[in-house]
Amino acid sequence: MIDTNFFYNGKRAVKKEFEYALLEAKQLIFLKDKIKVPKLFEYSNNYFICEYINDNTPVDEEKVAKELAELHSFGEDFFGFFHDTTIGPYLQPNIKTTSWSSLYGEYRVLYMTKKAHDKGLLDIKTLKDIEILINNLDTILPNKKPSLLHGDIWSGNVLSQDGEVYFIDPAIYFGDNEVELAFIMMFNTFSKRFFDTYNELKPIDKEFFRSRYLIYQLYPYLVHVNIYGSGYISGVKNIIKRFV
Repeated sequence: MIDTNFFYNGKRAVKKEFEYALLEAKQLIFLKDKIKVPKLFEYSNNYFICEYINDNTPVDEEKVAKELAELHSFGEDFFGFFHDTTIGPYLQPNIKTTSWSSLYGEYRVLYMTKKAHDKGLLDIKTLKDIEILINNLDTILPNKKPSLLHGDIWSGNVLSQDGEVYFIDPAIYFGDNEVELAFIMMFNTFSKRFFDTYNELKPIDKEFFRSRYLIYQLYPYLVHVNIYGSGYISGVKNIIKRFV
C-alpha cells in the first residue's frame, strides 16, 4: 500500500495505491452519509484520491463515542455485507447470513488463521485449537441485531481536523457492535470517558467486559499476526487458553 500526499485541483489530497483500492473506495462511499470520512475525488481498480485530513486538534472521545453509537444504529437483516471489503492490506470476505457465529468464526477468525498458518506463522496445534473454539461459538456469542461497523478503529484511523472527527481506512460489515469496542480496548485507543459516553447511548452488556471482548480481539490479533508477524502470536495463544 502506497500513500502519496499532493495537491489535486488545488486541494490537498492523498493518493492510495494498493490491490483492493476500489473496495476501500466503495466503503468510503457507503459511509459518507453516516459518519465523517474523507471526500473521494477519483478512484479506479488500484488507486483512489481522497481529501487530505489535517490531524491538527485532539480527538474528542465523547464525539467519537456518539458518532460510533450512531453508526451502530444502522443495521440490516443479515450479518456480513453486500460484497467483500478490506481490512488493512487484506481482503475481508463477506457473505449474507443470519448466523453471527458463522460469519465471525469462519469468515473472520478461521480465514485469518489459515492465512497465518499458510505463511508458517501459526503451528498446527494453534490451528486445531482455533477450530475447536469456532465450533463452540454458538454457546459463547449472542446473536444480536446486526450493526454497521467501521471495523478498524484505532488511534491512527480516527483523525480530528479543526475539532471535527473523521474516520479513515474502514473495514466495514454488519456484525456485533461489541467487535468495535473490543478492538478499541485492544490498543487502549480511548479512555473510560469514551466507554461511559457510548454506554449511555447504547448500553454495553457486562458479559462483554468479563470475557467476550477477548473472543472479539482474536480477529484483530490474527490480522496483526499476518501483517506484522510473530510479535502478536502470544496474544492469540493467550486468548485460546481461556476458552479451549
